[in-house]
Amino acid sequence: MAGRALNTILRRDMEDGGAFQIAGKAQGQKKKIRLYQRKTGRLIRETWSDLNGDFYFGFIKDNSYL
Repeated sequence: MAGRALNTILRRDMEDGGAFQIAGKAQGQKKKIRLYQRKTGRLIRETWSDLNGDFYFGFIKDNSYL
């Protein structure tokens, strides 16, 4: 099972990984933040904001996101 998850992560990074980053601030605290590719609507990454609402997506491809 762990091997399958690792393969998914590696494949995802080969497809969507890059040298760019997105950082921002969500309203409120501890929110789930999802990053979607604008063109396809595909979920690229997700993370949780910290207690101050700050979030960060690192090592992503230069692309247009929602």
